Amino acid sequence: MDKTTRDDQPAADGVVAELQEAFTDTSDALAAGELAEAERAVARNGATPRQERGVAATRGVRRVEERVAAWRAATDEVGAPLKD
Repeated sequence: MDKTTRDDQPAADGVVAELQEAFTDTSDALAAGELAEAERAVARNGATPRQERGVAATRGVRRVEERVAAWRAATDEVGAPLKD
């Protein structure tokens, strides 16, 4: 079965294992979740300006750690709420 299908459990397990290796810090793991949520919102054309800005900053970045760093750099504002 193709690795992109939802029925392929080993692919899902691989993603979870990759994220567990990449993020030992809880705040980074939360940021990865925010990024995933923002990418879905952009795909549905329902993203907030913050989500659009963050996803745009990750374009062309391949490694998950670097994607999260780019997301955080584009969206983290001291004192700002996490949601728009």
